[in-house]
Amino acid sequence: MKNQLSPGLQYYLCIPYFILLSVPFLPLSFFGFSFPVSRSSLFQWLSAFINSLQPASAQNLPGISSMTASDSSSVIRDFAVSVNSAAPGHWNLILLSFWITGAAITLLLFFHITWKFHKIKCGASLLEKPESQKFFSDCCTELHIRRKILVFVSPQIHSPVTTGFLKPRIFIPADLDSVLQTHELRYMFLHELQHCRRLDGLVNNLCIMFRIIYWFNPAVILVLKKIPLERELACDASVLTHLSAEDYPLYGASLLNLAEKLSSYPSASGMVSKGSQLRRRILGITSFRHRNRKQKWKSVISYLLISVLTAGMIPVLSAYAGSEETVSLHGKTTENLELSTDFHGFDGSFVLYDSQTGLWKIYRPELAIQRFSPASTFKIYSALHGLEKGIISPESSFMKWDGTPCAFPRWEQDQTLDSAMKDSVNWYFQNMDQLLGRTEISSFLKKINYGNKQISKDLKLYWADDSLKISAVEQVELLQNFYTNTFDCSEQNIQAVKDALRVGEFSGGTLYGKTGTIRRNGRDISGWFVGFVETDDNVLYFAANIQGADHADGSQAAAITRSVLSSKIFL
Repeated sequence: MKNQLSPGLQYYLCIPYFILLSVPFLPLSFFGFSFPVSRSSLFQWLSAFINSLQPASAQNLPGISSMTASDSSSVIRDFAVSVNSAAPGHWNLILLSFWITGAAITLLLFFHITWKFHKIKCGASLLEKPESQKFFSDCCTELHIRRKILVFVSPQIHSPVTTGFLKPRIFIPADLDSVLQTHELRYMFLHELQHCRRLDGLVNNLCIMFRIIYWFNPAVILVLKKIPLERELACDASVLTHLSAEDYPLYGASLLNLAEKLSSYPSASGMVSKGSQLRRRILGITSFRHRNRKQKWKSVISYLLISVLTAGMIPVLSAYAGSEETVSLHGKTTENLELSTDFHGFDGSFVLYDSQTGLWKIYRPELAIQRFSPASTFKIYSALHGLEKGIISPESSFMKWDGTPCAFPRWEQDQTLDSAMKDSVNWYFQNMDQLLGRTEISSFLKKINYGNKQISKDLKLYWADDSLKISAVEQVELLQNFYTNTFDCSEQNIQAVKDALRVGEFSGGTLYGKTGTIRRNGRDISGWFVGFVETDDNVLYFAANIQGADHADGSQAAAITRSVLSSKIFL
C-alpha cells in the first residue's frame, strides 16, 4: 500500500511499529483490564528466570498432602512432581548477561554522542539578528505555530538541526543566515519547524530506546535506520505544500547546497541527508504532487488498515481475541459469589453449576474464563480414553509396576484404575498414553472439546507443562458432559471412572472429585479440585482453581471447595 500512503503517513507507520516493539514489556494488566499476556512476555520470562535460579536442592521435589472428607472415612490425596523451567538457570543467566552487556555498550555510545552534542549546545548562542528573527517569526506564523521555539547559532555545526520535543530547539551554523539567500533561509526555517510540529524529537528518542533494547535484532535495527529517511521525506512533503510549483527546484537545490557539509546526531533532526538518502529526497521533490480529497481519504484508509493488521500481530491481543487463553460466558445465567475470605489469600476462581436451576455461580469470573494447565485433573479423561480404547477395562484395570523408582512410595506398587486415580499415579496414565499415541490423544481432545486441545511433543507431562490448558468454566462443562455422557462413550466406562472419583458422603450427598497441582522448581503454584456432588434430586458440578507463589496445591483447592459447599451452598 506504499503508493496509496502520503509521505507523512508512511512516516507515521512507525507508531504501530513502536507499539509492536513495546508488547513484551507490557504489564499483566493496565487501565483496570487484565490481559492474558503471551508466554513471550518479559514479565513471565523474568519470573521463570528467577525461579530457575533457585538452589539445586529445591528442584524435582515431590509434594503430597491430603484433605479428609466430612464423614472422615475418605481421604483426598494430592500427589505432584515438580516440572522444572524449560531453560536451565545458567543459560538464562548467560542470555541475560549477554543482552545487558550489549545494551550497556549501545547506551554508552549514545551517551558519548549526546555528551558531544550537549557541549555544542552549551557553546551556542541565541539568534540575535533582527532581520533573521523576523524571518523566523513569519515562518512560524505561516505554519500556525504558537508555542515559543528558540533558534541558536553554533560555530561547531555545519547544517541546521532540531532537537527536543517538549521544548524544541533549532540550531543553525554560525553566519549561515548571512550566507544563504532569502528563499533558502525560508526553506530552512520551514523544514526545521516541521520537525517541531511533528514532534520528531519524541520519535527520535523512541528510536534510540528501541535500538538499545533490540541491539541484537538486525531486522529491528534495519527498520529503525529507515525511519529518519521517512521523517525527512515527510518534512519535505509538508514544506512543499506551502510552496508553489516554481519553488520545488529551488528547494531541491538548497538541499544540495547544504549537503556539502553534514552534521547529524541521533537525538536531533536535520535538514541535510547524504548519499542515497539525499537522492531519494530529491526524487521525492521532483515527483511531488498535491493530493486531492479522494487521494487523501485513500491514504488515511490505507494507514488505518495497516494499523489494524499490525495490531493483529500483537501477542497480547491475538491471544485474547483468538480464545487460546480465555473462554466466553455468553449464554450462561450467572451469579457472582463472594469468596475472598474462603480463599485465604490465594488468587483464583470457583465455579459451581446447578443442573436443576441451570444457574452458574462464579467467584472471580475474569479468572474463571482464563485457561491454565489442568494438572492431574486431566486424568479423569485420560482414564476414560484408556477404557474406550480397551487398554484397560472396568473388570480388568490392573497394571504391574516395572520397578522404576518413583517420587512416592504409594506409586511403587501395582495399580488399578481406582488406586491410580486416588493416588494420581503418573506412570499408570503415562503407560496408557504411550499405547494410545499422540495422534489418538489429539483426536480424543477434539472429540470431547477439551480446553485448548494442545499437547507437547513429550507425552510424559503434557497436562502440566503449559501446553494443554483449560479454564474452570470449561472444567465444569466437561464434567457435565461426562456425567450425562454426551461423549457417547460406554456407560460401563463412564461408571468405572465415576467410581474411581468417588470421595465419600458429604453434607447429604456423595462427593466425587479429582485434585491437581502444578509444581515449578519445587514450588506449588497452581492447584485444582474439580468434581460433582450427587444429591437425591440434583447434581452440582464444581471447579476450584488457586494460584500462588507457593503452597497453592490441590489439597488447598479441595479444602476451599469443602468450605464453600458447606457454608454457602448446602447450608
